[in-house]
Amino acid sequence: MPTLSGVTHPFGDPSFSDANPWYKGTLFLSDAGLTTRESWMEKEEEKLDLKIESGEFSGMTNRHLQGRLDAYAEKVIYYNNLLRRARKEGHSIHTVTPEKKEEIGTLVHLCETRGGQFRILSRPGVNKLNVTMLVNYKVVPQDDAELLYDHEFLITVDEYVELLAIKNSNEYQDKIRQLRCNTFAYYEASTFDNIDLLGVEYLARMKRDLPPLIYALSILNLKKVKSNDGFYSLLDIENLHGYTAEMPDSVVEQTIRKKTGSTLIGGQQVKVEYESPDFDALHEIKDCSADGDCDDSELYIAMDYNANISWIVTGKVGECEHGGECLYVLSSMFVKNERKLRELMRDWCRYYAPHRKRNSHVTYFYDATAKQRGYAIEQQQDFKDVVIEELQRQGWDVTPVDMGTPMRHELKFKDINEGLAGTNSLAVRINIENNQDLIPAMERTTVETRMGGFRKNKAGEKLPETETDPLELRTDGTDAFDSIYLGCLYFRYSSSFMTLPMLGR
Repeated sequence: MPTLSGVTHPFGDPSFSDANPWYKGTLFLSDAGLTTRESWMEKEEEKLDLKIESGEFSGMTNRHLQGRLDAYAEKVIYYNNLLRRARKEGHSIHTVTPEKKEEIGTLVHLCETRGGQFRILSRPGVNKLNVTMLVNYKVVPQDDAELLYDHEFLITVDEYVELLAIKNSNEYQDKIRQLRCNTFAYYEASTFDNIDLLGVEYLARMKRDLPPLIYALSILNLKKVKSNDGFYSLLDIENLHGYTAEMPDSVVEQTIRKKTGSTLIGGQQVKVEYESPDFDALHEIKDCSADGDCDDSELYIAMDYNANISWIVTGKVGECEHGGECLYVLSSMFVKNERKLRELMRDWCRYYAPHRKRNSHVTYFYDATAKQRGYAIEQQQDFKDVVIEELQRQGWDVTPVDMGTPMRHELKFKDINEGLAGTNSLAVRINIENNQDLIPAMERTTVETRMGGFRKNKAGEKLPETETDPLELRTDGTDAFDSIYLGCLYFRYSSSFMTLPMLGR
């Protein structure tokens, strides 16, 4: 918010009020998923250019009024800081003409560079000792000595009038209140704006742990580029296909801790005890026990295998909120570069170990690409054999389902987008928090036209990885999504080979 709007700290900390001259307003740290956050931000930003329809500010836009309040807030910060520093450092505020302010600035420069007559100074800079020496040697007039010493606290007549208006003028304050009442405020900040709350170590850890694009989106708050000719043309994460699963109460309750805070009671700051979840402990949970959508249902998986990156997408089939069946995409994982397929399967088994204790059955959909070998694994085995072997080693009851030759892209496009539209027998819902690489990869996937039809544009898979174009944001993961959707649509009740209609390369 652009104004000094009062106490906003949850425990009444006066440092977060207008009692603190450094206080500008409130910054919010959102834990919303990237896609949810971005869609909300786009809608909010549009409101800035809406015109006010009535009242004193009729015809002006919210963006214009917000700019005026921003300018006011910056002035309040400037003058409060100036007054505070003057008191703290033993200086005085002086009202001077712009010409005199410029003249004193020239003297300051000479003190700092020891130029001309100012070479008599033993050390550069403006301090009492240097100013006294300059006066004694008649280098600086006595009238200018005090102004030179207080050079950081010189203001013009116009600035002085403005300062008085901010501090004392009821008319000025009424104008600001009217602006506040009529203004819709919207700001986009990066997480670095909350560095005092989060600390440098947190931001350094995010830089280290997050994929480059996710770091750019979630920490730096850069805007995501969406495809206008997408293969998943009906995908609407914000309004239809995305969902968030609340953490089970039993998991949260296990981390409740007693903490101590403070609040203001009768003008006195008093310590209080309260109970709160240990968010660090919750953050350390690295398995599906914290996933509210991971119940006792049978799991379905599908994969994509590549020399540089391999994916696994996990889902379940359940009832949709409006009836009918729905594929719930519970999570997606990948390994890349030196980590290969076996490591991916071990990661998956560790993550879903709590689920295996309740339901150990998993159906694995694969097509002809899984019968290759070599580049995604070290041993000379088919990819599917490695997947099945690792699952069984960890105690899973695996049902492999061979889907044969991959479906033609035109038919994939039709079936999947009908599912996204809810016009075929299997709708789609995607867990936003557990698919934060898959979702932007799907949103960025385009189509290309070739002789005989169109297909998913997979040219990016062959390009070198860059910081702004990481492997995980390319089309590999979307192929795993295609496989799990088509597997659940056509092969869910099959444990043997079936043939999809109109298959092709």
